[in-house]
This record gives sequence, C-alpha cells and structure tokens, in this order.
Amino acid sequence: MYIYKLYNAAASKITVTGTATTLLSLIDTAGGAASSLPGYLNAVDLVIEDGDVRMLFDGNTPTATNGILLSSGMIYSFRGVPLSQMRLIRVSGNVACSVQVGKSEIGENSSAAPFDIKLEASSVVIGGVTADITKVNGATLSVSNPLFTKISDGTNAVSIIATINSLKTDLSSVAGTTTVTGGVNGLLAIAGNVAHDGSDAGYPIKIGGKAATSKPAAVSAADRVDAYFDEYGRLHVLNEGAASGMFANYISPNDGSVAYTSNVTVTCSGFPFTVDDANCTISYIQYKPTGSTWQTPFYNGVNGVSLIASSNVITIAGAGTPFASGDTYRVGIRYQDKAYTSTTDSLRVEEISPITSRYEEVSLVDTTNVAAAQQWYPSVDGRLLAGYKNMSITGKYIDGDITTSTITVYVTNDEDTTATNRDWIQIYGYDSKNNTYVNQIQNTTAGTTTFAWDFDGLNYKRVRVGLLPGDATNTAILKARFDSI
Repeated sequence: MYIYKLYNAAASKITVTGTATTLLSLIDTAGGAASSLPGYLNAVDLVIEDGDVRMLFDGNTPTATNGILLSSGMIYSFRGVPLSQMRLIRVSGNVACSVQVGKSEIGENSSAAPFDIKLEASSVVIGGVTADITKVNGATLSVSNPLFTKISDGTNAVSIIATINSLKTDLSSVAGTTTVTGGVNGLLAIAGNVAHDGSDAGYPIKIGGKAATSKPAAVSAADRVDAYFDEYGRLHVLNEGAASGMFANYISPNDGSVAYTSNVTVTCSGFPFTVDDANCTISYIQYKPTGSTWQTPFYNGVNGVSLIASSNVITIAGAGTPFASGDTYRVGIRYQDKAYTSTTDSLRVEEISPITSRYEEVSLVDTTNVAAAQQWYPSVDGRLLAGYKNMSITGKYIDGDITTSTITVYVTNDEDTTATNRDWIQIYGYDSKNNTYVNQIQNTTAGTTTFAWDFDGLNYKRVRVGLLPGDATNTAILKARFDSI
C-alpha cells in the first residue's frame, strides 16, 4: 500500500460509536478538521484495539448485529475497496481503532492477522498489553519460592522419582532360556536363529550382510539369504536382466522411430540428431515380437551386452541374434538435454504468453467533425477489460471556436445485457501532463488541447470513453493502451 499522510497524528486514532459512520467522517472527527481525502484512495489498515466492530462498504448501513465482524485484537488490511462507502459501528461500547489509508499496490490482497505476541526479559506483551511473568500471586519467583507443578494420575499425586526407579532393569538379571551371542558385557544382544542358506523359519532379525568380490552362489528358492555387499560395505542394488535404471532422455517412438534391419541391427530415423556413438550413448533396446509381449530389455554394458551406434544403425553384440522382421522396438538414448544450450551452458525456459506481452493498443477515434452529441468509444456498450488491469489514453482535441468539449471515462460491473440499463460510474484518472487526478479532460478555448490520462488497477468488468464536442467543427484523436502489468 502507498500510504497517504493524514493531516495530523490524531486522525490516525478513530473512535467507533453506536452510530454507523463512514470511515472518512471518523478520521475527520479524530483529527478535528475536514480531511478532503483524495478519491483515488482504495486501501486501509485497521487495528481493532478494545472491542468488536461491524463494517460494510457496499452502500448498506451496518448495525451492531449485521455487517462484517471485525474482531478485537485483530489487524485488518483491505485493498481495492471504496473507502468513501466504508461505514463502521461498534458492537458494544465505543471502540478505539488505529487507521492508515492509501492506494493499493499492484498485486496486493486483503488480509487479517492477530496481534503479535512478544516475550521480553521479565514480561510478555500481547497486542500492546504487558503481563509480568516474574511473580505468582504477587510473590516474586526465586529458588526458595519456585513455580511448583504437581503431577497426578487423575486421582492421586504421582512421585516422579519413585516411578523412574521402579522402571530400572538390571541386565544381569535377564535369565531363563535367553542366549546372548556376539554381545558385550552389560549390553543385551540379539541374534537370528537361521544361518545363511538355511531353510527360512521364524522372523528375520539380521540387518548386516556379507561382502563378496564376485557374484554369490545361488541358493534354493525360499531360503533366507544374507544381504550382498562389496568389499567396501556398499550394498549391491542391481537388477541384472530387467530394468537397471540406465537413464535415457530420448525414447522411441516419442522422439524418433526404430525399424528392423537384420537379426542384430536396427535403423533409427526421425531423431533430432545422428544416432552415433560419437555424439550419444545407447542405453537400452527392448523389442516385442509379432503377436507376443514385450521382452526383457537389453542394457548396454550389462551381462556382456554391447549396443554400438554408427550412422543411425544400432548393432547388438553379446546377446545372440534376437531381432526378427516385424518386431516392434523401443530404444532409449542418452543425448544432450532437450532444453540445454551449450553456448551459454544453461537450460532454456519458455514462458507461453508472458505477462509482458499481454497488452493491446486501440485507436478509439481519429477523425474530424465529430457530431456535437454524446459519443461513446469503442461503443455505448464499452469494452470488456478481460484480464487487463491498466488503461492509458493520449491524444488531442482541436476546435477553432471557443466552446466546451469534454472527455470522460466510465466503468461498470453491471451484468445487464442492455448497455443503457447498466450503472455506469464516472471515475478519476491521473492527468500525467498536469500531474493531478481528474475525472474529465476539457477543451474550453479555440485551439488544440493535448492530454495523457492514466488509469491503473481497473478491477472492473467494462470500461468506455465518452466525448461530448462543443460543436461539430473539430478534430478528435484518442488512442488507448491496455495492459496487464
């Protein structure tokens, strides 16, 4: 919010009474003078200090029981609202509120939040009220006068020390048939009850494994096994024959096509690069024979399989002669990332219809001898803003006679399908040429009047521009620009 400076500090502390009163009148009363606040103000922060308040800004009058409830102890920030129609009334008793007003910034939303809670050295501050936390019942806390908490089971007091002592267990007293193996004196150890390669029984406990420098010997189905680690303690996680997790960022048939050439070769086409070991790596080939299902993929470098690419032809070695005419193929290839740009070593990101390109330039009127009657542009129906937030108008009006010609801007949210039945509201805009806010541009002399008129934050359904010439001998040029930023 762009904050508007009130005429004195007292104006920022209003008192809401039992009479529904506009916010601007409450500010005038608090400040002791008429404010004459500018009409473009559309944002306010309210701190409800010592009671509940009800509020409406739709033209209706709130009561102590009807209207939007603003709760005591809350901070409310309203953005893009008509301050001139904002009325407040207290629920009970007069209520003090702190207030600041201004103009909404682009993208701001209305919000509400509770008072801050702040802990200090000897107190806690809640919404500006300080409570001393160094005393209980008026007595200062100390070692000899501590804050005492008594623990209960719901009926009787509980001795914490006695309860803890009763839970202690001497590990030396563990007896029975328990066998402690591989443990350390004073520590309770556990061990599994079935060895490696033994028939599975009971519940598995072991969380370690066995190191091996070669593939372990096969065991019988349903046997319990040790985890398989290398000599450095790294767990082997490798599916030797199915999905190995080899990465590919170009995959047929989405990024290219693959067709049968011979029982050990396939030919690639349609990829955005030449399939060759010189600039890419073949990760895998999977095939599906005619009338059958997809077979286990062949992974490059796994189980003795080699996939070599040259001039868009892939040759498989170490897997026999797996291919046949009529097969369907799926090939995965590792190549430069699709969004990567090597010249800048970066990934490209494309924004579809960026907000900076969402604008429209419109010629409302550019003609001579406009009739001396009310004209509307682009029509009496106006135009839908349809996502545009801002509008600017520049141009000039030329009249050789001394008459009064007026340019105005109207907006509406009225859904009536008949333009003349809608409630059109004349609004103010920033006169950039003269550095002031006005609701009309006038030509009152013989000659040329130029103008640059800016309207930001147009949160309305429709807008139209009016021109009322003083006579029919004139030149009117009005150019408009709409944008979303």
